[in-house]
Amino acid sequence: ISNAPNATINLLANGQVTQITYGGAATFENAGQLNVSGGPNGAILADTLINSGTITVNSGTLNLKNGGINNSTINVASNALLQISAGTFTCAIGSYLNVTNNLLLSGGTVNLAGIVNVGGTATISGATVVTGSNVNFSNWVISGGFLTNSVPLMINGPLNWSGGTIYGVVQCDGGTLSGQQVTLNGTLINTGTLNWNVSTMLD
Repeated sequence: ISNAPNATINLLANGQVTQITYGGAATFENAGQLNVSGGPNGAILADTLINSGTITVNSGTLNLKNGGINNSTINVASNALLQISAGTFTCAIGSYLNVTNNLLLSGGTVNLAGIVNVGGTATISGATVVTGSNVNFSNWVISGGFLTNSVPLMINGPLNWSGGTIYGVVQCDGGTLSGQQVTLNGTLINTGTLNWNVSTMLD
């Protein structure tokens, strides 16, 4: 599927939008404007997303099940959610990912090399996430998976960490360490009030 420059697709979906049936690689290429309104079950995209235009998620959840690449702009409204659940997804250098509310990284590998702003909560529940130097997060929740960075990650708010592994340098403004076990293979710098309730930290 290809959306040409200057063209518009208004995607109204409640469940699986595409499904790879005939084998091989399938892509959803957007060079124009893609507007997403997801129902209670969200808009689930099984094709690899290739974005060189503008994607606006107005409501519901856009769930990327086969990764992709953002070379341009993705905007997520306050009553919407972007979820990366599988595959490899990259925000390329020079791209923009603007999430007004929440970002869920539940699986796959996520490379955030572009400019990324998350106004609500960014959650890692199973993905491997690599952050660059132009990320701005107000709240991180890590319950599983891996967080790593090529430069120190500054969180402009709390870190709530209950599982998974952190590599590299992460700075947070307080938060909570909880759960049975977390693994720190790097440095955690706290500048606020951090409540330490985790059973075991491996470092």
